[in-house]
Amino acid sequence: MKSRFWYLGFLLNLCMAAAWAAPEENTHLQPMTVVVLDAHVQPAQPVQRVRVSLTYLADSKVITASQDVTNRSGQVLLHVSPDAGLSGDLRIEITGASDLVIYQPADGQMAGVPATLTISLVPKGSVLLLGPAQIEAMLRRLSLQSNAKSKEIGSLKGKLAEAQNQKPDLDAAMTEWASQNGFAAADANKKIQEWAEEVQQGKQQATNEQKALAELALKHYGAAAQLFGETVSDISQSMDEDEMRFLEERRSKLRDLVEKSMQSANAYQLDLKYHQATRIMEQARDRAAAEHGRYPEDAVLREIWLAALFDTAKERMEEGEVAPAADSTLQLSRSIEDFRKLLTEYAGQDHRKDRALLQNNLAIALQMLGTRSSGAQSTDLLDQAVAAYREALAALIRADTPQEWAMIEDNLGTALLSQGVRSTGPQSLGLLAQAVEAHRAALEVFTKSSSPANWSAAQDHLGIALWSEAERSNSLQATELLAQAVEAYRLALEVRTKAEVPREWAETQSNLGIVLWSKSEQSNTGQATELLIQAVAAFRAALEVDTQADLPQDWAMIQTNLGSALLDQGSSSEGAQAMGFFAQAEQAFRGALTVLTKTDLPQDWARSESDLGNSLVFQADRSSDARATELIAEAVAAYRSALTVRTKADLPQDWANTQNNLGRALTERAERSSDAQATELLAQATQAYRAALEVDTKADLPRNWERTENNLARVMGDQGDFTGALAVLEECLEAFPTDSDALINADSIYHDKLFRFDRAYELVQQLLKLDNSPGNQLDMVEAELTTSRFEECEKQAAAMDDALFPAPATSSIVIRDTMKLACQWGAGDKTGAQETGKALALKSSKFEKSGWGVAGTLHYLATSPAFTSGRTSWAALFQSLQEGDGAALAAALKQLEEVMKN
Repeated sequence: MKSRFWYLGFLLNLCMAAAWAAPEENTHLQPMTVVVLDAHVQPAQPVQRVRVSLTYLADSKVITASQDVTNRSGQVLLHVSPDAGLSGDLRIEITGASDLVIYQPADGQMAGVPATLTISLVPKGSVLLLGPAQIEAMLRRLSLQSNAKSKEIGSLKGKLAEAQNQKPDLDAAMTEWASQNGFAAADANKKIQEWAEEVQQGKQQATNEQKALAELALKHYGAAAQLFGETVSDISQSMDEDEMRFLEERRSKLRDLVEKSMQSANAYQLDLKYHQATRIMEQARDRAAAEHGRYPEDAVLREIWLAALFDTAKERMEEGEVAPAADSTLQLSRSIEDFRKLLTEYAGQDHRKDRALLQNNLAIALQMLGTRSSGAQSTDLLDQAVAAYREALAALIRADTPQEWAMIEDNLGTALLSQGVRSTGPQSLGLLAQAVEAHRAALEVFTKSSSPANWSAAQDHLGIALWSEAERSNSLQATELLAQAVEAYRLALEVRTKAEVPREWAETQSNLGIVLWSKSEQSNTGQATELLIQAVAAFRAALEVDTQADLPQDWAMIQTNLGSALLDQGSSSEGAQAMGFFAQAEQAFRGALTVLTKTDLPQDWARSESDLGNSLVFQADRSSDARATELIAEAVAAYRSALTVRTKADLPQDWANTQNNLGRALTERAERSSDAQATELLAQATQAYRAALEVDTKADLPRNWERTENNLARVMGDQGDFTGALAVLEECLEAFPTDSDALINADSIYHDKLFRFDRAYELVQQLLKLDNSPGNQLDMVEAELTTSRFEECEKQAAAMDDALFPAPATSSIVIRDTMKLACQWGAGDKTGAQETGKALALKSSKFEKSGWGVAGTLHYLATSPAFTSGRTSWAALFQSLQEGDGAALAAALKQLEEVMKN
């Protein structure tokens, strides 16, 4: 049973396959409904039971014939290939119609394959059959068939000798036609002759083809040949005109397609969907390329294609500017290929301006890719970009095309800037100076009134170049350059408003923040605080537009800069406020690192890692020992991570900066470690600082050299090499007499390690001229005490009002009054000393540890004749300051109260 059902199923499948396969044989044919009517009666009546066939006009070859005869409605169906009309004109033929012949269409002729065709028949011999249209159609067919017959006879030659004398006989063909249509040959011929003469005499408007057929009927074969030739010319001209109309329509549609694609791409860009914008233009470019390939000689289609290729290259470049690293590299590389292809298409002197603008765009793409690369690849790409900009400028004349010339000058400046920040020493400064010069040249053409957008962009670019040059210049030059940069950015913001151009506004706000932050480092405490507030405000403003969702890379970079400014705010603050700033900075850096990865954006990742290390170090400085040790260890790890990308070969300045920061962290860690571990950590710190000095040289980067030398001196001091440390610091002060860090460090060693109080006094004098802060004033009180300038010391202390010290002020006030007490005693003001001592005793209960060192003062007290009486008590008093011990302070004052009575 099972096998039987299987067999039946198999047969069923075969039948089904056959049933489905049959129609497929005719799927390439299209139906044509033919309606046959007898037009001799009114109304016209269907003609039944006749067959219809479709033939080629020239050779009467049958294309298809109806399977059935016409029905009661005179209808029958033909299945015709859609390509039937491509091989020549067609003709309908009727069989089985008795004495009826075709009247319309004339002679049964038609030019195509309509879906429905109505055929009108009339009786043979009807005068309608000898109308002008019918005669013309008949002559046309006979002429074509005569030609076909000539070809047939020609093909027989060589086979049949008797065929050599055969020629087509038009008279015989006309006689046959007359017979088929029910006319005597003479009557038909007469009518044909009359028609021909009317045409010849111009009694009716006639085409060249009609005239040629008329001459043919009159047996004027030469005239017919000439007229047929003119017909050929007419047709040829008509074809040319048709082609021109076709191409013009094609151009118009293609131009519209590219324009609409560009509009779509622009809309996608406004929606920050850059990849979709690129895809739209790629599709338009491909369509334009196909049209150009179809008509390669058409100049207009070529220009449309080149325009689409240019727009696509620009879209790819703009996507590359904002895309993630891998996509960015791909799109920029493709954009570079596109622009180079366009340059080959626009070769020659006739396209100088076009080539200049293409070189400019090529340079922009090379520059973008160069800034996203590292090492030799970055250098090579930036070199190519600068060369392309210079080629573009060489092709333009400023007087003829000032706006284009200025635009390329401005772009050249940005490329020179990119080269400059990746170089060192005189080469770096030279490139940055050229960048400033290029931007200023552009601003000679771009004005706020005539070209506000270009003017503001050039101002922004000038600001960046000035800031970069300032970073590599000495203090005096840097201050002036930074002031010029701030001015340039504030001018740019007069045009770049958040409402009108939010992204450009955000970019300039971010750049302004960087310069304000840098300027704060060159300013005194009060001015620096205000500049940092402005810098942080500028960065936060930029983040209102450059969000992580829309512009992740820009957001991450601004977060990194914001974090750096917050670090400096924290450094100039105290207590909980300072820790708050440092915590915000750490948060900003960690946020940036969620976007900036080592794989995709190695350089930016390394910068954020290094900056994160800075925030951890600053927090460690103000944390308890256990927490501080943990933070310092994290900082060291962050710096070492950054150095895996920031190498001396690829990024020498960044490498040196990170080595310097690593040295500082190692020093901090050493100060919190045991002796053996501390020794090893200090050795590593020294190695890091000396490595940094291989790049941060006094000649090439004097400001960085100054900073690193100060840090190296600190480590040497921690290692006990005080003489070596002072040699380094004195060299710094010789080059930079206003270096406050060197003044403070040198004062500390001279005063507390070597006990050279006179030199310490000189250094504090210099420091106080630079910064009259409460801390420096206290240093001066101490320096006057340890150089036995007791009266000056007493006056200096008395001049320092309690309100001068930031809250909480008790510890600072106690330190001031303790030194005032010692100076009063040294000056012989016993009464004043007793009053100060009593006032101090009342404050001792609120005294806390402040970090004030007294090693130099203790040495002075141990040797000064002025403190022979009660020397031990004086030492105990000052020792309590260092330890922050209020009880010990009170006890020492009690002892000194007895001393002062004697």
